[in-house]
Amino acid sequence: MIVPGASSQALAAALADELGESLAAVTYDRFPDGETYAAVPGFDADRAVIVAATDSNDAWVELFQLQDAVREAGATEVVTVIPYMGYARQDEAFREGEPVSSRAVARALSAGTDRVVCVDPHEAAVGEFFEVPFEPV
Repeated sequence: MIVPGASSQALAAALADELGESLAAVTYDRFPDGETYAAVPGFDADRAVIVAATDSNDAWVELFQLQDAVREAGATEVVTVIPYMGYARQDEAFREGEPVSSRAVARALSAGTDRVVCVDPHEAAVGEFFEVPFEPV
């Protein structure tokens, strides 16, 4: 089942059509204090392919929520497709005291997925930061 992130709905729908897969209905909302909310009511598949562009901090949180939601619903395999990976350009610390942000988000993303497919990452070396198989396309 293809699970779309809020900013990747058209791409996820096209992918579902191309692969002959069903498209999950995802609920997006925001709590009164500004926190994001993403849920996948009715998810009932063994495999989830989450398609989510991480073009904002909210999109990262949404992606982590979608990963957790499909696992909670019983998915035994989660594949995460990232058409745009935010923080990919921060693949090294350029000044003392800076984080390697792409490493930090790769580690967090790895915790909820079995495999990552990333469309045209800024640096292919970003794949080394993931703790799961990483495929740049």
